[in-house]
Amino acid sequence: MANLSVFRREPTADEIAAAASEVLNHEKAVSQLQSQIQSLQSQINALRAAQADHIRTINRHKGVMTLARRLPSELLARIFERCVKDGWYRAPLVVSQVCSQWRTAALAPRVWSRIYLNLDDPSAINRTRFWLRMASRAPLHVILLSTGRVPATQLLRAMELLLTHAPEWKTFKFETSGFHHVQLVTLCITQSHSYLPKLKKVSITTDTLPGVEMNGEEEETIDFADALDSERAPNLMQISLSCKSVPPLTFPSHLHKLELAITESPDSRPLAASALIALLEGLPNLTHLCISMPFDYEREYIDDGDPQGVTLPELTSLIIYGPTDLNGFLYYLHTPYLRRLHLRSLEDRGYRQDPIAPSLLHFIRDTSSFFSSSPIEVLELYDIDLSPEYFASCFLSLPNLTELRLHESSISDGTLRILQAGGDGLSGCLCPKLSKLDLRWCANLTGRALVELLRSRLPGGLHCGYPAYPMPGQYSYSEELVMSPITEVTVINCCYVEEQDILNLAVMSLCRVVVKETDYCGNHPPMLWKCSLPTTVANAPPLGSPRGPEGSASAHYMMS
Repeated sequence: MANLSVFRREPTADEIAAAASEVLNHEKAVSQLQSQIQSLQSQINALRAAQADHIRTINRHKGVMTLARRLPSELLARIFERCVKDGWYRAPLVVSQVCSQWRTAALAPRVWSRIYLNLDDPSAINRTRFWLRMASRAPLHVILLSTGRVPATQLLRAMELLLTHAPEWKTFKFETSGFHHVQLVTLCITQSHSYLPKLKKVSITTDTLPGVEMNGEEEETIDFADALDSERAPNLMQISLSCKSVPPLTFPSHLHKLELAITESPDSRPLAASALIALLEGLPNLTHLCISMPFDYEREYIDDGDPQGVTLPELTSLIIYGPTDLNGFLYYLHTPYLRRLHLRSLEDRGYRQDPIAPSLLHFIRDTSSFFSSSPIEVLELYDIDLSPEYFASCFLSLPNLTELRLHESSISDGTLRILQAGGDGLSGCLCPKLSKLDLRWCANLTGRALVELLRSRLPGGLHCGYPAYPMPGQYSYSEELVMSPITEVTVINCCYVEEQDILNLAVMSLCRVVVKETDYCGNHPPMLWKCSLPTTVANAPPLGSPRGPEGSASAHYMMS
């Protein structure tokens, strides 16, 4: 139908017949093409199926070569154990379904050694019985959870089952919303007369306020000292307790580490020095003590302690973390061998900072009263500020200080200069052993003062040694003192520390301007230094620069 005019007028009979013939021919062509398409589609499907078979074969053979199939069973068991330690308590069941090799590795008793028993689950006790059987005689890490809804009979059944394996306990952690459950667990351990030779750590967390509860009856004192004494748990090292207020309890005398977290301070049981003293009495072997409270604590600390306070003759590390008033408890602590002091507070309502400086200085000088000088080597003041006069007095009383950490401090250049070799014309030297500085959010400090400090303490700097001049009003030295160089400086968010200052510091020491995961404030968002440094400059000192104390100079940077 080459004549296109037929589409503009009424067609004739011959034209209609010709059009019908054209339609028939094209329909036949379409049918043939459809058959070809179906044939080709069938071939494509067959090729795809063959491709999938090859991929499955490849993956199957890769599975033979994969590292997971070649790992020794001992290493696989360690990996499974780590999974459970990180909180995946069902790992032994899941991994044992992968293959025979993994099933064999999962049979190692230590893979089942973390016992997670949540009493809100009706099947928890039966599952724990299976877990204990699989753990055999491996050291056990027991985690027991209960709420106030859990009947006492169910908690007793759980403790009866767990205590059958008491000789294998290594750690015991109990979390409950009912303080009376803590008493019940303690009573079960006491009455069972179980021997706990491997037990090293006990953690107790409770939400309910100790005291009047359960039909208004007064609860008795929790006697950890009897339940976990040196005969029953000779290797117990640490107890961690978290509750709403200072509870009525006693601790075993052979304890080495105590962590006490008070989450509230209600009107019925406000924070009081006398209650803390009562907890610490009778702990002559304590080496680490941590007392913490929430920062938003509003009620005043009750200073009602015995002036004699409490002596902890073996304590080497002390952390007080909470409202600023809590630092007043330093007046009641006598720690002749303390090496590390960490005070972490907050500029809370009313800016109650005045009592901190006197209590801190009194505490430092009290440690000095046992010896010729204070043994404190690490001092951390986190959101605690001191006046220049108190800074100077503290430095004067810390001749053994090796590490100083200041967070949110208004320390000035003038205060820092007294740490220089012969700084500010003072006789002798302040903190001659100081080798590490950690400064964060120090808004008044300049980089120039830091550089001058490090230069003055380098060998061959302003002064190398000091004659036996007495320090004003404090101590005298019978032999020459050598100033230690500062080998490590941390400067984070100090706005007057410039780029060139950082480079100068990096030449003389290890300089850090980023937050590490291990830092106390590492759980906060990353804090960037205000300058961007070229990578080549940040990773290497200038050519011809003098080297640091260990023959190298480096700096860690986070690019902003």
